Amino acid sequence: MKRSVLFLLVFAMAVTSCKKSKDDVSNPESRDSYQPVTTGSFWKYKVSGGLFNYETTATATGKTTTINGINYNILTSTGGSSVGEGYYGYKDGKYYTRVAGVSPNTGASFDLNMLYLNENAKPGDTWTNEAGQGNGFSAKTPGKLIAKGLKMTVAGKTYTDVIHTEVILQYVLPEIGVMNTGYYQYYIVKGVGIIKIEFRTEDIDEDPLSITELTDYQIK
Repeated sequence: MKRSVLFLLVFAMAVTSCKKSKDDVSNPESRDSYQPVTTGSFWKYKVSGGLFNYETTATATGKTTTINGINYNILTSTGGSSVGEGYYGYKDGKYYTRVAGVSPNTGASFDLNMLYLNENAKPGDTWTNEAGQGNGFSAKTPGKLIAKGLKMTVAGKTYTDVIHTEVILQYVLPEIGVMNTGYYQYYIVKGVGIIKIEFRTEDIDEDPLSITELTDYQIK
């Protein structure tokens, strides 16, 4: 289970086959969004820490699919341990990823919807999100906007106006209650997308178990 949960959001995009995509053109205005998805755009990431040491590339396909009222743009992912599709969604100023989760008791896979950024939030604002259900369990991904306007260097490149958010992966367990299973620190830049993700099993004082860093990208 641990590896599955780690891969769940190490790169904010996972292989999933729950829905068929439609051959729609992606939203052209997304070039100026916090997650551009213009056709042919790509992002290369390096994943390191723990058991992870690989590079992976995501490429926007120009295709979309609608799941539970949210329009997702479809990206292909290559490299790492798998090749497949990733999903980035947008609705009412909120940015989502559609990822593969696991049941806490059996390890069976089910799909999760993660809200990782509310562009209308201010530092300190929080949000809730019902992420999905599987094998009798439900998942939540509450989040918080930590800071705006940051300056940081990732893989040798300096970015300004960086937004930092935190997302907690929670499972609701019968007779036990809510269990936090992972903490994800997202760093996002308008017109670029996600530049860095840190994963921890405990709070922010723990050293990251995995780090995903943007090493190269091109927005078409």
